[in-house]
Amino acid sequence: MPSTYSLNTGLELIATGEKSGSWGSITNGNLEILDAAINGGVTVSLTGEGASYDLDTSDWLVSGTDVSEGQNKLITLTGGDDPGVGNRITLNIVADATGTPRSTLEKLYFIRTSSLSYGVEISTGTGASKVNIDDGDFKIIFADGSDEVISLTDDLTASSVKITGGAIDGTPIGATTASTAVFSSVDVNAGTIDNAVIGGTTPAAADFTAFTVNAAGSTFTVSPASAGTLNNVVVGGVTAAAATFTTVNGTDVTASGNLQVDGNTTLGSDDADTVTINADIASSLVPSVETLDLGAVGSEWRDLYITGTANIDSLVADTADINGGTVDGATIGGVTPGDATFNTMTATTVNATTINASNFYESSNSPTFNIGASTFTCDANTASLFYCSHNATGNIEFIFTNVPASGSVYSATIIHNYYGTSSRTGTSTYPGTTLWPNGTQPAEPGPGESDIITLFTYDGGTTWYAGLSGINMS
Repeated sequence: MPSTYSLNTGLELIATGEKSGSWGSITNGNLEILDAAINGGVTVSLTGEGASYDLDTSDWLVSGTDVSEGQNKLITLTGGDDPGVGNRITLNIVADATGTPRSTLEKLYFIRTSSLSYGVEISTGTGASKVNIDDGDFKIIFADGSDEVISLTDDLTASSVKITGGAIDGTPIGATTASTAVFSSVDVNAGTIDNAVIGGTTPAAADFTAFTVNAAGSTFTVSPASAGTLNNVVVGGVTAAAATFTTVNGTDVTASGNLQVDGNTTLGSDDADTVTINADIASSLVPSVETLDLGAVGSEWRDLYITGTANIDSLVADTADINGGTVDGATIGGVTPGDATFNTMTATTVNATTINASNFYESSNSPTFNIGASTFTCDANTASLFYCSHNATGNIEFIFTNVPASGSVYSATIIHNYYGTSSRTGTSTYPGTTLWPNGTQPAEPGPGESDIITLFTYDGGTTWYAGLSGINMS
């Protein structure tokens, strides 16, 4: 009967009565395989192998002299070729040099890397469970005989851990001189740190050279906070002490006495939060920029009490009751009326004893006009009452300039005085579309007569409504 081979290690099993004279060499070969399986190691270079590599686990000795790579306990992976974007080099655990899958293999491997150029995926065939390893990693893996490869070191859970030496993220553990370390998260449920019991029934005191929590949103609780120190600040002491903290997080924070906050301060996250101030404000309220508002539409302050001067660039109010002070230097509510000059004054009702407005009136009776001039310009910015006196017998055109835009009402009165001695043969022309009563423009004033024409427009001078207010005024 020929020899057979052990399933997982590839030892040659000699049949009874077989291999006469070869037992010595076969036994020595089996011992070589056992030595490699227990303590052997091999370095596998993936450079030049492309996107995959077959790890040979051939039975017995390769060529009768050497242990196959896959029979060793420790496999060190190095080098490697680019397998393509987003891919890994596939390390296939195979039965022989022909690449036959070894899906029934049950074997424990230690896998380490050294200058590995690309990530590696370890597989025994078509099983769904595979193991990924990258440069700098060390993993213990197990081929479970069902075409699956499992990592035994990806998720290591222990109920109690006591570390007295070595390093974590380069920080010495148990060294004579304390070191500072920063960790994203640490979950220690038992054991000790610097001989302080973690999770013990009875609390124990512990001294740390440095204790840092840097993860965003991380918090730590000291409970009960009736004694001890934080940043050398006494907690629960009889005499209050000053302390400086980079960040303080808390659901409710109560402070007695003075509170000073340096740097930018944000109160609340949205308009659902409120701020209540019970104390008087003992400083000026100065905005950082001139684009900030006090109140908003639908969220208005009620009464405003000001003693002193209010400097306002523009004021819009539903009502205004001004009982004193001045506007443009004119006394408001004084016993003796004062004079005031306004560039523009708009009001529904104006109650005044006297209104002196030089720009209500403009006249033109200069000699140059009287010598055959044919136009009379009425500047709406200058006046609303115009006196046109002439002896011209030809046509006259009344022109209006600077008329307010559509939506504003502008009215004007023209006193048309003709002091000539013979009847006028020309006609007067008015601006735009001028509408007259019954569609008839009044006749020209006769020699020595003065007529009064009144016009108004509300569409910027496109249409004028005119009428004869007085004829032959004398």
